[in-house]
Amino acid sequence: MYAFVINSFNAIIRGFGAVLTLVLSLLPNSPFHAFIVSDSTVMVYLKYINYLIPILTFIAILEAYLVAIAIYNGVQIVMRWLKLIE
Repeated sequence: MYAFVINSFNAIIRGFGAVLTLVLSLLPNSPFHAFIVSDSTVMVYLKYINYLIPILTFIAILEAYLVAIAIYNGVQIVMRWLKLIE
């Protein structure tokens, strides 16, 4: 019985992963990839700029903040749909 339930959940997760992979494969490649990955003059000096102003740290903190706000707003919308809050 437990094996059936576990296999069912695994199948659902694999299906969700396949759908997500399909959706993400439809998106175009990043136009900024050439600027970030290449050995350009910006990348050479970025480590010196990053020493004075931690830009990469700022970006990581901003990403975490935006994810937290998105989760909060998503939970708030679901709670309004369920009539738990006004």
